[in-house]
Amino acid sequence: MSALSNKGIATTFCNECHLGITSAGSGSGVGSSWNNYLLDHVMTGAVHDSFMQAHPDSKRWSYGTDVHSPFVLHQGNRQKQHSVELIRQWFNKSENGVCMQPESVYFFGDRTENIEPFQSKGINSREISCGSRDSSLYGGSGMVGYCGATPEEIQRVQGNILCN
Repeated sequence: MSALSNKGIATTFCNECHLGITSAGSGSGVGSSWNNYLLDHVMTGAVHDSFMQAHPDSKRWSYGTDVHSPFVLHQGNRQKQHSVELIRQWFNKSENGVCMQPESVYFFGDRTENIEPFQSKGINSREISCGSRDSSLYGGSGMVGYCGATPEEIQRVQGNILCN
């Protein structure tokens, strides 16, 4: 697990956030012990945990742009901004009682190609795993991180920020 997962999202500013996941894949699959571990132990923080206690039916997976929860699987690379915007809209539904503006949303991802498209939605995005890039993919471009996010990379800085 990454340094961020070991230390905990709640040790960052995201402790005061509503949390979500947007993944191109399926993790280990819906109902798997790994996916359940992510929802139960990694995606935690004061605000998120309180929301989940009040809305227990929200702890389920959505797919692509069919968003009915804050956790989305099978949303392709370069398309994640669409499901993140739909997660924001889902949180803003009257029954969820949240008012979230695009500029207060922060996406963190380890693929270079996923960061800049968020600009079109007015959503902040930041590339993570900057210290651990996979040089074996895409001709050694370093476009993909090893999922090694550090707590220090999770910053409340507006804009669409790439690794150096």
